Amino acid sequence: MADITALNAEHGIPGHVVFKGDTGELIYAELSNDFGRAVVYLQGGHLAGWIPRDREAVIWLSDKAVFARGKAIRGGVPVCWPWFGDHPRDPALPAHGFARTSAWRVRNAEVTSAGSTKLSLDLDPDVEVRRGWTSSCKLTLSVTLGAALEIELVTRNDGDRPVTITEALHTYFAVGDIGRIAIHGLDGGEYLDKVE
Repeated sequence: MADITALNAEHGIPGHVVFKGDTGELIYAELSNDFGRAVVYLQGGHLAGWIPRDREAVIWLSDKAVFARGKAIRGGVPVCWPWFGDHPRDPALPAHGFARTSAWRVRNAEVTSAGSTKLSLDLDPDVEVRRGWTSSCKLTLSVTLGAALEIELVTRNDGDRPVTITEALHTYFAVGDIGRIAIHGLDGGEYLDKVE
């Protein structure tokens, strides 16, 4: 497990990035600037909150969320990788893959010229973590807190053969009244209805 003091010394930025711990012994980065506030847990690269300045929370996090090593956090924006849903061949493997419960390493933190705060994390799965996954892939997750919140997930294949992945930034939005919600721009798109 990373050390909070060392993380703040190497990657902390006063007024923008501070690393803290919670009661479940998980470390998180609190990003803040003139645009708002965001919280990113190093376990899972999990965005657990985003509140734009002078607005309400955009991201929903369950009040029943468990913050413990090896346990998925309920709500926020889990990183589902290298498979989404159940493993295609082995249902005993964790749903949504192993990235969402693995320890991510801080690559860097920076303040951009536009005043945004950017945190980048790496995941290089070790043999124990990647049960059911034999490819040589590394991930980078970047969260940028600016006028909008941007999350980027990049998979790099370091192996000598192609890989097949499914992935998702499985976002839970805070919704005031579900009966007044509309989603536009998906007309004609293909989808899989997992509810049925």
